[in-house]
Amino acid sequence: MLETWLSTIQPWRYRESPLGSGDEGGSVFHPAPWEGFLIRHSEFYNRLFQRLVVAKLFRLELSCSKNAFVLFRVAKVLSQEGLPEALKAVLARNLSPVVI
Repeated sequence: MLETWLSTIQPWRYRESPLGSGDEGGSVFHPAPWEGFLIRHSEFYNRLFQRLVVAKLFRLELSCSKNAFVLFRVAKVLSQEGLPEALKAVLARNLSPVVI
């Protein structure tokens, strides 16, 4: 389930760079081309994030390397340059509570 969620919230990884910058297959987040996607899928970043990650975060045994790695991956995805700011802007416009 985590793999599906991580793939869903970062589709730019699976497309060529919209700006033709030659970055690794579009893995770098550029806010402008993805604003519409963020608006349409804000639930994936807000409510599903709360249910999948935050709700389980306090129950994780972080001394287990697998659990620590999962937390690292989620944090890495959500901290991509420009993504937190873009999400805050989108979620504020949708009047959803901002989690990030």
